[in-house]
Amino acid sequence: MKNYCIIFFYIFFGHFSLLAQRAEYVLFDKDILSEKYQGITINRMYADLEPIEDKFPDITIYNYYFRFVKNSGNYDLYTKRYLEIKNSLGILNEYPYDILITITPLSKDKIGKKNITQAVSTGEITFLPIDSVLTRAKQDIFYAQYAPLGIFERKVEVNLKRTDYELVVKEGGQYFHLESEALTEAYYIDLNVVIEPALMDACGILRSIRFENKESYLKGKWGPIGAHHKRYEGKILLDTIVTNPFYPKYRIRRYWTNIIYLASATQGKLAGMDNKWYAIDGIGDFEFMDGLGIINGNFLDYFYNSKKNYYPDKELNKTYNLYFRTRKINGLKPKDYISNIYLKRFSSL
Repeated sequence: MKNYCIIFFYIFFGHFSLLAQRAEYVLFDKDILSEKYQGITINRMYADLEPIEDKFPDITIYNYYFRFVKNSGNYDLYTKRYLEIKNSLGILNEYPYDILITITPLSKDKIGKKNITQAVSTGEITFLPIDSVLTRAKQDIFYAQYAPLGIFERKVEVNLKRTDYELVVKEGGQYFHLESEALTEAYYIDLNVVIEPALMDACGILRSIRFENKESYLKGKWGPIGAHHKRYEGKILLDTIVTNPFYPKYRIRRYWTNIIYLASATQGKLAGMDNKWYAIDGIGDFEFMDGLGIINGNFLDYFYNSKKNYYPDKELNKTYNLYFRTRKINGLKPKDYISNIYLKRFSSL
């Protein structure tokens, strides 16, 4: 009996030890918000949000914005874009667009924050290298763009929206583990002036696309087989742009996410989770600033437990509507950050 207990102990606790080892920690360094890495400019930005009503807790969106030295112009030819993206997958510092990765810890209560500086210093906790995070994002974006076209001989896994990373924030030389589920989303950023509508997809934040008002679209004509006459399912669409006459370079672009669940694809690795929700629309309605990242969003998938056949971002939020407001950007009030830092630093965009 004693031997059975020993075996059970090793199997049970060994299993959870392996689960703990599988956790992949990603570092967000508040002490270094901008750096050059192998020819890539990495800008880090964190947006602190507060709920407009008392339905939700405060949340923070952590942005990793990768700016590449690009030689590409507008993509009038679908083939040209495909080949350039495909060829860049094996080369870290090459990509025809910018890439944005956001990690947002989510909790329906206050998010726990644990100091793990000692564990980091002893090597007990290590971080997934930033080049690995970027390489995975490039591959996930590639599959999300082209898997729906049926061009791959094998079934590929789409992980644009994943929950298998754990976020650690470094601040003042200390490391803090944010103890909550974190939603990681990957996008490419197309800043070109002209864009072919056919190139719109589920992972592209495109600066120059036609406006598609969310309310009007969702009320639009649907065909007998459930297809919308505009056929923009599985796309990120631009609802409106907020401007300021005193700052010509000031633009807040308001997008909404029109994703449909694909049974043949995995929208997020919910490893170790009980699948109470599915990251389908993910962030849902969101606000984006060129060169900076996402400064606001809803995350109704999480807060209202989305399912494969239940899309709270569309069923409960049929117009473009934000449930949060941006309280701070990189620790400053939005007005101060935009006027004192953003408009000077990103004036060339």
